[in-house]
Amino acid sequence: MNAADPNAAGAHPTAQGAPSVLIVGHGPVAAAVAREITAAAEGAVIVHRADGVGAADRLVSGLAGTTAGPEVVVACDSDHHSPDEVLAAVISASGPEDPPPRLLVVTSRTAVSGIGRTVDAGLLDGVVSAPWSPGELGPRILNRWARLDAERRRSEVGAPERAALRTRDPGDMPGVHRSAAGLMPSLRGSRRSAVTELVDALEESLGPRPRVELPPGTVLSRRDSRLEGVYVLLRGEVEVILPGRTYPDDANPFRGGPLVGLPGFVGDRGSLHTTRTLTDCELVHLSEEQLVAALTRSTRVATALGVVAIHGFDDRLRHAETQRRTEAELAIRLHEEGERLADALDALAEARVELMSQASSAAIGQMAAGLFHELNNPLAALEGARDHLLADLESLVARGGDAELVTRALRRARTAPPRSTAELRSARRRVRGVLSDAEATRRVVAAGLDDDETLRALSSSSPDTREAVITAAAIGSAARNLDLAVSHIADLVSSLRSSMRPVGAEYVPTDVAATLDDGLRITAHRLPDVRVHRTVADDLPEVMAHPGQLTQVWINLLTNAADVLTGPRAPTHPELWVGAHRAVDGGVVVTVVDNGPGIPEEIREKIFEPRFTTKSGRIRFGLGLGLGISHRIVHDHDGVIELDSRPGRTEFRVVLPAAHHSEEPLT
Repeated sequence: MNAADPNAAGAHPTAQGAPSVLIVGHGPVAAAVAREITAAAEGAVIVHRADGVGAADRLVSGLAGTTAGPEVVVACDSDHHSPDEVLAAVISASGPEDPPPRLLVVTSRTAVSGIGRTVDAGLLDGVVSAPWSPGELGPRILNRWARLDAERRRSEVGAPERAALRTRDPGDMPGVHRSAAGLMPSLRGSRRSAVTELVDALEESLGPRPRVELPPGTVLSRRDSRLEGVYVLLRGEVEVILPGRTYPDDANPFRGGPLVGLPGFVGDRGSLHTTRTLTDCELVHLSEEQLVAALTRSTRVATALGVVAIHGFDDRLRHAETQRRTEAELAIRLHEEGERLADALDALAEARVELMSQASSAAIGQMAAGLFHELNNPLAALEGARDHLLADLESLVARGGDAELVTRALRRARTAPPRSTAELRSARRRVRGVLSDAEATRRVVAAGLDDDETLRALSSSSPDTREAVITAAAIGSAARNLDLAVSHIADLVSSLRSSMRPVGAEYVPTDVAATLDDGLRITAHRLPDVRVHRTVADDLPEVMAHPGQLTQVWINLLTNAADVLTGPRAPTHPELWVGAHRAVDGGVVVTVVDNGPGIPEEIREKIFEPRFTTKSGRIRFGLGLGLGISHRIVHDHDGVIELDSRPGRTEFRVVLPAAHHSEEPLT
């Protein structure tokens, strides 16, 4: 039987506004479905038939634009198509304004497959087994359509063309009982109405039930205790007390449902938790015997009890979901607050360390200022005394015999550059060939008197003259050492003065090489057995900086390297490479590289954090500064500090922009 046949069983002329049902399939099951629906509808519903998917596609395509598509599609048994294929074909052929139809599967098989997409889309209307009780299928389908139609009419106020198709009151339709126009009306009603229905049903079965009035704080059930009855809550609130949780007054978020104690009868295990009244409550009490009697006598009681229980279960599920969401939101907020607190603690720790550094630097600065003052005076006196002493020595020597030779020896020894061991050995061999005395040879070479002119003069001079020349050279060597010591002290004082500049001083064009040399001089005592390689380019540009802060960075990096190179894991031959060169973009790159054991990977990620230390829990920094503060100083100078470490090689790399990159001095 084909839908194109206007005389097909159950077919009616299409009428604008009339709902329709499409039955897809052939054979006795499809024919029986058509008869049932046609008889129940009594002409109020248009019934279409299609033998298969292709016929259904053509039929629905023909309806598009002239009337609404089918409300319900009935898929009957077929070896040629699955229920999913039936529904997909109908939806594809329907008009764009038509809502997707729902699918009712009628089958004589014990299992249905090929229905997953329909279920996933939420369009499964039901599964009916054939054969069914005569007269049941048609009203069931029409009642369901009535409920769905009522829901659609409520949601389609803004769609007049669809609303016009839904003006029929489902309760007025033939074959549709008004009491059944909405499926399970009690479940769709309020909890209060469901409780009222339950109490009415109980009183109908058991007679009037006295109300029990209880004050707040009354325990209705105790966890794990056997229950002797059930309470129906008519008015008030009941709280559920969970083990291990305490809340302030009126702050417990867990509430009991309309039935108190019913789950305790499951398996006779007793109450799941303790419940007590939270406010003044009005309840109906049922003993176990009364409940059994009411359920036995009245199906109305059983139905009402089930509805109230489902309402309570739904309330708990919704409350649990709300509680879960609230706790999840609180957990997220707590995590965010924790991160903010951690950031604040980091900032506080950094500020504390910086304040300690500033206080320490200020104290050291005050002491250094006094020290510089005290050192400058004796240093100036020492320099003056040295100059006068040497002048007097030269004047004294000039009055003796062979004055020219002795004076030349004194001056030459004072200005002679240091020589290597190989150069000294070569000089001793050459002098020994001229002077036969081994001790005289050693003293002449040590005094630097091994040039050809002096050797010729010494070889022809008297022993007294030779002794005078050697003594004068020794005095010159001592004067040279005195010069070096005075110069070293002066440089050290200058370096300390530079590193102790006030913290708030303005940034000025700074020679990076000079600050690096200051750092090397100040930390030299930490590297007595370390071979230091200094490689500094001659074309370094100046950078806008606080010279003292840059010096502190180099001191800290060098001090950290010294700790590694002189510690228990130090290499056999410790070496340190300190370099500075021009960056590709015109800035300055400073590197401090050691051949120590390296920094473990888990420490590398934290080494620039302000509170981090690997030294027995103590924060130790070069002159009060740690790597975290060094990182901040470099960052404040618009620079970058990086670490690359592996066993046998650790490199700290600092990149600073050239002075001309800054538009104005930083402060």
